[in-house]
Amino acid sequence: METSKYKKELLKEIKDLSDEQISYLVKITRIFKESIIRQKECDFGLKKEFEEWDNLSDEALLNLEGNFIMQEGDVYSVEIPMSADMNRLD
Repeated sequence: METSKYKKELLKEIKDLSDEQISYLVKITRIFKESIIRQKECDFGLKKEFEEWDNLSDEALLNLEGNFIMQEGDVYSVEIPMSADMNRLD
C-alpha cells in the first residue's frame, strides 16, 4: 500500500513529538473528524430545508399565477382611480 504525500508530510511533522504530544494530537484529530462529520450532517439538513422552501415558493407562485390566468371569453374590468384634476374638462 502506497502512502500518500500528505500522510508522509504528517509523519515527518510528528516524528519528533513525545508520546504525550502524540496523544493530544490523536484527540485533536478525533475532534476534527467529528466536526467534519457534523458539518456534513448540518449541510445536508440545511440543503433539505432550502429544497423544502423552494418547493413551497414554487407552489405559492403557481397558485398566484393560477389566479391570474384568464379563460377564453372572460371579461375583467378594472377601475382606475382618477384625481380630481383629471375629471375636469378644459
